[in-house]
Amino acid sequence: SKIKGSVYQYIDGSKTNNSAGTGVYESSTGVDSFINLGVDATVFQTELTVITTCTQIIIWSRCINRQIHILSDCQAALRNLRRTEVNSVVIEGCLATLKSLTQQQNKSGIGAETSGHRRQ
Repeated sequence: SKIKGSVYQYIDGSKTNNSAGTGVYESSTGVDSFINLGVDATVFQTELTVITTCTQIIIWSRCINRQIHILSDCQAALRNLRRTEVNSVVIEGCLATLKSLTQQQNKSGIGAETSGHRRQ
């Protein structure tokens, strides 16, 4: 069940034969955001891009001192974000954005869980 006053973002990155892209759904406003990444992006790149995009949306909306829930099935991306060695500019950028959110929220860290998600 949802916690009143919390921010819930549902995110996904995907790829077909014809294109790749990301989607972010903000449940309190009902706003959907989509980014087309063209045909050359990998599924992994779409997953990292959607995490970064979602984090930027939260930073820009100044959701200070609210519980933030990012619901994702981007398991490979989240596993790579937990690694101690970073070997990708895309991962590095995603981590920097997450760090900015952590600093904005005055928290010591951000936890992440993976699971299938559905809008409630």
